Amino acid sequence: MRLVNRGVVVWVSLVFSLARSLDASPALAAGVPLTGYSVRDVVVDAAHQHVFLSQGVGRPSIVVTDYQGDVVTTIAESGPADMVLDGSTLYVVLVDANEVAKINTATLADDGAAISAGAATPVDGTLAMAGGLLWFTFGDCGDGSGVASVSPSGGTVHIYSGSPFPCGGGPQPAPLFGSPTDPSLLFGGQGIKNLTEYDATTDPPTVVGSWTPTFSSLIGVEDAAVTADGTKIEVADGYEIEEIRVSDMKSTGRIYLSRGMTSVEAVATTGADGGFLAMGGHSRHSVDLFSVGSKTIQSSQLKSGDACQHGAAFTPDGSLLFVLTGDPFNYYCAGPLSFHVIDQPATFSPGLTLTASAKEVTAGGKVKVTAHLGHHGTNAYVSIHETPYGGSERLVTAGDVNTSGDLSAMVKLTRDTVFTATYSGDASTSPGDSSAKVNVRVRVDGGMVGGYATAGGYRLYHFTKDCASHHKGCPIFATRMSPNHGGDCISFRVEGHTNEGWVLAFQTKCVRLDRKSRAALLVLYKDASIDGVPLRVRSIFRGDKENAASGSSWSRFKVTG
Repeated sequence: MRLVNRGVVVWVSLVFSLARSLDASPALAAGVPLTGYSVRDVVVDAAHQHVFLSQGVGRPSIVVTDYQGDVVTTIAESGPADMVLDGSTLYVVLVDANEVAKINTATLADDGAAISAGAATPVDGTLAMAGGLLWFTFGDCGDGSGVASVSPSGGTVHIYSGSPFPCGGGPQPAPLFGSPTDPSLLFGGQGIKNLTEYDATTDPPTVVGSWTPTFSSLIGVEDAAVTADGTKIEVADGYEIEEIRVSDMKSTGRIYLSRGMTSVEAVATTGADGGFLAMGGHSRHSVDLFSVGSKTIQSSQLKSGDACQHGAAFTPDGSLLFVLTGDPFNYYCAGPLSFHVIDQPATFSPGLTLTASAKEVTAGGKVKVTAHLGHHGTNAYVSIHETPYGGSERLVTAGDVNTSGDLSAMVKLTRDTVFTATYSGDASTSPGDSSAKVNVRVRVDGGMVGGYATAGGYRLYHFTKDCASHHKGCPIFATRMSPNHGGDCISFRVEGHTNEGWVLAFQTKCVRLDRKSRAALLVLYKDASIDGVPLRVRSIFRGDKENAASGSSWSRFKVTG
């Protein structure tokens, strides 16, 4: 038996990118020397782009710098310690004057209406605002110590002595602070060995909950800051930062550890998505940056110098972090004092990924493409575009991602297509993009034409001498390919079944598709040796830049006497 073929023109990768980590190298300005000054507390005034530095007990003024650390002016005050910013008024407790000063942040001048501390001498230098009142501690956590409150407009000073009220704890007092989201709450310690939450709207203030450091640090509470969403407190507790829930004053179990700090002196949080903190202290680097919820250090800054206690503060949008470094053995942090600016410390990579439900589909098939935004602040808007081979870019979908960070769309494909997701970024998140390629196989259909019956899955043809002599009555296999590839090559493969299984009988070279993307194979034979031989045929497309390779299913046939 010999088979003769004749081609007759008749009819017929996933790519992605991932990054949840913080930008590893925030821009860092060289420290600006503040010769002759010291620092006790740092407050940022975003409205006027000023940074206020109180100098502490025995010092004569408040230092005002711009965002670059250059001194704008000094405001004469006697022993300025802790500060609280409320709108355009900066309240400053003046230890040496036994009063609270009010500074107009627009004019950078004392308004002359100081608030007397009365009999509650604020020797600790602490100050907080809660329940609409100013609070400060006095005494060394013994007889005669406690906390006092007074209206921001002055008047009667209310004194609360002894347990369970806050007290300073001596020359290095525990921090006293309020909440950025709940004005009724006041936080303070009875010394530096614990931290207590109070309802400041009651008289006297009532205890809501209390916390003691997990590791009972010998150093105790050095500094603390409430996260921007008001749900957690980040406490600088000796050699680490421990995280506390505001709701019940219990540890979350999350401990942020530095790379070798001998003590942690400062902690600051930012409102950038409510989730970024910095710890400063004494070590081979002064600041470690963390994403709240992740114990992995995202970046370390200031490779020389030691951070001052209470010496770190973010701008409200998290775009800048100010750090004061100086003498680590002086509580009020004297010289050599330097002012450092870390640009974009809290800018996250968006962690944008784009995935497709399949790496390859058949033409006319659909894929689901999903963009996932791992991190965002105020902007949650993502767009997905497609670019089919040889075509123009087209918008598939756009909008805010859902609560899981996803944006999806179903797309019908006819050609190899590259999808791209893009995100423009916001104050806390850098822009990003991600791509995914989906290969599209052509759809190749084929089937036997003619014949007199079908049996056992084989199309049957009568043997006829006219097949060889006049090309009539021969088996015909027709194929069609979509999308249209008219003029491109297709090949046919014919196999016969022997004792060794299916073996190649012949395979054509290029058979051109017609303008409607069709072609056919006429199988010629010369004699009766073909009678009853199981045969099968399929068409094959090798692929090109537009579509991936594919082929039709096998079609079986026999020639019978």
